[in-house]
Amino acid sequence: MKYSSVHSVLVVLIALGILYGLSRVDWSTHTGNRIKNFDLFEDLFPNAESQVASEPIADQPALDPELLALEDEAILDSTATPDLPLLADSLSEIQLFVGPVLMEDINDKADDETSFAVLDEAIRALAPKEVEAAPMLEDGTIGIENYSVGEPLQMFHEALRHARFRPVRIAVLGDSFIEGDLLTQNLRDQLQEIYGGRGVGYMSMHSDMPGFRQTVHQGGKGWKMKTVRDMRGSDTIRVLSGEYGRAEGSATATYKGARFSPRTKAWSRTSFVFLSPAAGSVSISGSEGEVASLDVSPSPAPQILTLDAETTSATISSDVPGLIGLGAYLIDPAGIQLDCMSIRGYSGISHRNLNIGLSAAMDSVMPYDLIIIEYGINALSAQQTNYTTYQKALVASIERIKASYPNADILVLGISDRGVKRGGEFHSMLTCAAMTNAQRKAASITGVHFWDMRAAMGGEDAVVEWRNKKLVNADYIHLNHKGGAEMASRLLNAILATYNE
Repeated sequence: MKYSSVHSVLVVLIALGILYGLSRVDWSTHTGNRIKNFDLFEDLFPNAESQVASEPIADQPALDPELLALEDEAILDSTATPDLPLLADSLSEIQLFVGPVLMEDINDKADDETSFAVLDEAIRALAPKEVEAAPMLEDGTIGIENYSVGEPLQMFHEALRHARFRPVRIAVLGDSFIEGDLLTQNLRDQLQEIYGGRGVGYMSMHSDMPGFRQTVHQGGKGWKMKTVRDMRGSDTIRVLSGEYGRAEGSATATYKGARFSPRTKAWSRTSFVFLSPAAGSVSISGSEGEVASLDVSPSPAPQILTLDAETTSATISSDVPGLIGLGAYLIDPAGIQLDCMSIRGYSGISHRNLNIGLSAAMDSVMPYDLIIIEYGINALSAQQTNYTTYQKALVASIERIKASYPNADILVLGISDRGVKRGGEFHSMLTCAAMTNAQRKAASITGVHFWDMRAAMGGEDAVVEWRNKKLVNADYIHLNHKGGAEMASRLLNAILATYNE
């Protein structure tokens, strides 16, 4: 019996030793990244790398499939000639055209670690440095670049002068970088503190991750969501948010204030914008028993129902099958309304197909004074140094937005710094500057505004410093809540600097 117990203990210890040894092997390096590194003891003994705030760590963003198709078209176009040379002989099968080359493809073609070194050096040589340095103000703030014909953010400034009497509406269009109201929640709160207003503004009809957002509690049922990423070409319901909800029979959407800020606990105006294909009724009920209802008739034009009442929650109900919910708006009748409109995995190029007629109708019921465009994560590749195709698509998208919302200023945000592991250490992705240049050029061509977010972070290798300060998640891409607050403050300073001028 004694021998059996000792033997069992030894077996357990040996097994643990083997597992520990397997966890310490750098599998990615030894297998050409075919087997990822793992730590079987991470849950028992978490290290600093594994403790990244309380929010989930997002996956490495994939390139937008629509952009990939566009890149392929550019490569096949007989007029599109590659402007990048072949790499060294060890990578002779790989050529960097205007389309991206994914690391998975390179893994299949590369012979050995020397090939990766050759690739890295080739990218380093081809990747451009910043063509134009971002303007820095006396206090160290990275300023907003104005490529319009008027004063910086002229229409937005005029709206701010009347913020005590009317809503000043801002739309922030983006991808997973602002998902869950990251960055936008702090920008909104700081602007509302200065200029007034409450509420979180635009809300979709449904969210698959309602618990991630700290500024509102969302619920409901009966909606099938559509985004530009899964819309068919025949789908004409293409609005600024890039999404809509279709009611499958009766449907409800619920929103409840959160404790993120005194300005997210309650609001006094709840609006619901929708398209109705049939007759029926819609209603909005508040926390104090107030109800607004409307008997609707079929119409291709957007309709709006508004409940003007102080409330800490709102429930939207519809009995119209097929009703299209374009969004709910939780706001005050004056002050700042800032809408977070994020779509994961989106590059922003589908906005070149924005329905101008429908958008103009939306502009009449929910006009904007400033539209901020945050894209690029899902168009950035570690191997691509030429973003001409993306730049052209982005130009078309910006022009379409300008045509749909002629009374709004437009501000394009350059990508933030993004990190990759090279030589066992994290550094800035070598192609970040190329993407920033393409976005700046798109802003210049379209005559809008540009803010270099990467420069605002600190430039080259800034993401490493932000990660060390626990401002960026372990993917070295996405901000956490603390990082979002820091970025919002830097953007706010840039915006206020143009107003103070």
